[in-house]
Amino acid sequence: MTATPSSDSDKFGRALRKAGNLFGFDLSSLFEDDGGESTGGFEGFVPGFRVQSLLKGRSPSTLTYKAEKTPARTGTFELTPEKTDTSTKAKADRLLSSFIENGTPGAIGAMAVGRAKEYGYTPEQIKSMAKKENLKFGEQAAKSLGLNTNLFSYTSGAGVTPGALGMTAVTAAREAGLADEAIRSFAQQQNLKFGDLAAKSLNVGAGQTYQAPAQQSRTIGSFADTPAQGGTLGAIGLTGINRAASALGITPREAAKRALAEGTRLGDAARALLG
Repeated sequence: MTATPSSDSDKFGRALRKAGNLFGFDLSSLFEDDGGESTGGFEGFVPGFRVQSLLKGRSPSTLTYKAEKTPARTGTFELTPEKTDTSTKAKADRLLSSFIENGTPGAIGAMAVGRAKEYGYTPEQIKSMAKKENLKFGEQAAKSLGLNTNLFSYTSGAGVTPGALGMTAVTAAREAGLADEAIRSFAQQQNLKFGDLAAKSLNVGAGQTYQAPAQQSRTIGSFADTPAQGGTLGAIGLTGINRAASALGITPREAAKRALAEGTRLGDAARALLG
């Protein structure tokens, strides 16, 4: 059988004309619209035309009378369904969250990801659907999908403290798809601590909160510019506040609060941090 793809209108037309000549009518008119234009095929099917030659008469092995063999032809026009690759067929008829049977709200674990893969979703589909459904991945699920689990790689900008993660890094890790439980676990594995704001956001205890070596007992005021550097005695400006925040792994706003609690006056720019 010679099959003619429905996308090849020329071959399709020739097959119809050939079949029509045998049957005595124009088959191609079956595939024209109201204006007489060819539709190019039958959507979802592949047309085909085959010719089979037969010889009529007795078999040569028969000893009795044998009629002369006469050739006969039969023509068959067929429409067969197009083959589809079901192994890569995209599915979008089930929410990713429907694969979660238990666990932390808003997070999807490795077992749920496995069920989604068995259903037919690809890793890229799973990650895309998770963003749309605002789902984050647990530790093992993140690893199975190839997410970036190096937490320190999410830090950026000035004032980065080795061994510490601030709120900016935690936010970036969340946006990359990591659930809070995964961030806490990876931080422990990578020997990383969290700054005050990040620690509060992740609800971690003092054991995972960053304390700068040899800086723990320093007052905020000790980070202020000296009079020789242009500072005012007993006061601290925005530069000193940022310096203290970076060294202690806290936010500038928290540093400003501590400065006031210590009795250190704030410059106008530093005071603006308190709103």
